[in-house]
Amino acid sequence: MLFSEQGWYREKNLFTPSVVTLTACCGVERFFYLIKKMQDIHSQ
Repeated sequence: MLFSEQGWYREKNLFTPSVVTLTACCGVERFFYLIKKMQDIHSQ
């Protein structure tokens, strides 16, 4: 039981940073997309 709990914590610790990284990447992409969209509106 204790072993599986430790394994779960280790999995969670590996899983969480990747989710944070993924979210950050998606946020950055969306941010740049919004900037590009604003520039397109201004250039028209």
